[in-house]
Amino acid sequence: MIDGESSDQTLNILSKNKKNINVIISEKDRGIYDALNKGIKKASGEIICFLHSDDFYSSPQVLSNVVDIFKKNPETQVVIGNSSYFRKNNEEKISRLYSSSNFQIWMMRFGFMPSHPATFIKKQIYDRYGLFDINYKSAADFEFFLRIFWRNNLNYIFYDHPVLRMSEGGKSSSGIKSYIVTTYEIRKALREHNIFSGYLLILLRLPIKYFKKLFTQF
Repeated sequence: MIDGESSDQTLNILSKNKKNINVIISEKDRGIYDALNKGIKKASGEIICFLHSDDFYSSPQVLSNVVDIFKKNPETQVVIGNSSYFRKNNEEKISRLYSSSNFQIWMMRFGFMPSHPATFIKKQIYDRYGLFDINYKSAADFEFFLRIFWRNNLNYIFYDHPVLRMSEGGKSSSGIKSYIVTTYEIRKALREHNIFSGYLLILLRLPIKYFKKLFTQF
C-alpha cells in the first residue's frame, strides 16, 4: 500500500488492517507514477496490477480468474480487462463503460489505450522494459504502453469482462485542464517513439468518448 503522506484517516484505516498488508509506505512522492514505481519495486508477486483510491474489483473472483488465464496461457505477458466508471458516492450508478476488447495497437496513434487499472502485467516486463517515466504527470501509462505494445509488440489476451469499477473524477478524467495536459503528453510520448500523429488526430478521442458515454448511461 503506497500512500502520499495523507492527512486524512487513511493511515488509521491501514493500521487497523496491517495484518492483511505486506508493505505500507506513507511519504511524499513526485506524483502518482512515482508512487506506482515504488509499489512495483516492492512487489514480490509475478503479476502486477494497481488499485487506486475509490476503485474496487467487480467481484471477489476477478484476481483468481486473471491468474487462471495466465496459467492456461504461459506465453502471455499481459491480460487486459474492461472497467466502468461510477458516479461519485454512488457505486451502483454506472456513467461510462471502458471496454478494451476492441483495442488495437494502431489506435494508440489517436491517443487510445486499454484501461490501465484493468490491465495485468507480469513483473518481468517492468524488469525488462523499465518503470513509468515520472516526467509525465498524467500520461506515463500511455507512454509505457507504447513502449511494450508498439515498440516491442508484446502479446496480450483480452479478458472481456468488467473487472474494475472506477470512481469518476480521477486525475486523467477531471476536467478540461486535465484533458489538455493529457493530450499534450500523449503527443509528446508519440513523438518520443517516432510515431506519426498530431493534435487534431488525438483530439478526436474527446467526441468519441463523449458519444460512448452518452450511449452507456444507466
